[in-house]
Amino acid sequence: MKARAAWTGIGFVLALAAVVFVHLFTLRLEPGRGLSGNGNPGLIPLFFVFLFYPLLLLLTARLLRGSAAATRGRSAQNALSGLALIVLLLLDAAYIRRKTAHLDLIPEFGALNIYTNTIYANVYHFFIGLVMLHLVILNTRWGGRKVPLRSAEQPDPYGTVIDCGGEERRR
Repeated sequence: MKARAAWTGIGFVLALAAVVFVHLFTLRLEPGRGLSGNGNPGLIPLFFVFLFYPLLLLLTARLLRGSAAATRGRSAQNALSGLALIVLLLLDAAYIRRKTAHLDLIPEFGALNIYTNTIYANVYHFFIGLVMLHLVILNTRWGGRKVPLRSAEQPDPYGTVIDCGGEERRR
């Protein structure tokens, strides 16, 4: 378990560093100034985001799946994760709106240019993915949730029998 946590920590640092480098290599559009002709340096760290972030999600999923924290206090974790997801989505929408406010000044560029790299890879998207992964693992059988499979003939351990009509009745 310690090795999984260590590898997940390394993956977290690498993926977050790649996102920070995308931010550092993305140019800021200043109205009234000329356009840069040096290409798109933000694409280099963007490649590493697409390389390290799926690895981080895989390592985090394996860590959470084997964690005892994924089985305790599910309703509180669901509520906090849902709230965090809503807040992150609102902050991300405001960030994207702020970043695209002046892009109408340069109509000759497409959607991916030297000024818009951080719209696609930013800290908000980074944490939105982790929170969504946590919610998926927390609320699915893959995350270790014990949901009994029942058929019409077999009673479940709780004493409920399912009729063929889909109605449930107690024994």
